[in-house]
Amino acid sequence: MTRKASLFGNRPGLRKEEGEIVLRDRDIEKIQGLHESIAANLNNALQNAILIGEILNRKKKELSHGQFLPWIESNLPFSRMTANKYMRLYENKDKLPNVNSSLHLTEALKILSDSSGKEKIVNTSKKPQEIYKQFKSGGNLNRDDRTILKNWIIKKSENLRQKADELEKVAKTIK
Repeated sequence: MTRKASLFGNRPGLRKEEGEIVLRDRDIEKIQGLHESIAANLNNALQNAILIGEILNRKKKELSHGQFLPWIESNLPFSRMTANKYMRLYENKDKLPNVNSSLHLTEALKILSDSSGKEKIVNTSKKPQEIYKQFKSGGNLNRDDRTILKNWIIKKSENLRQKADELEKVAKTIK
């Protein structure tokens, strides 16, 4: 039996031994179900975080000045820091690569953050390809260039992941 390299790759539900089908036991079914749940939850995590941010932004506008933080502390199972992250994701969702992709929550937050915690205005006078060549040749990059390069690489790698997924789907149809 061959194994898939991907964490979320398909595995046969039944295995054949000497021409007979051996049924799965309950543990295998439970493990497979939990594994599928993890994969689905990873795909939904960023979307859910953005929805939480939307609700929090709306709630902050509804409450009087000074009531929002106490409301978070008394009603929600997370800190105000986490609430700020959710709200920042919602407010900047258009700056993220394809939200329906496999982009992880931590990657999305890194894209939107800098050391001050404020939204960063990036100087786009240099092309990312030029910055990449400078980086590969050992040149020093300033903070803005590092941010441009990092975001460009993340977006490029996401596009490559999508292409690889499409090719894997096509390969599975080949008999």
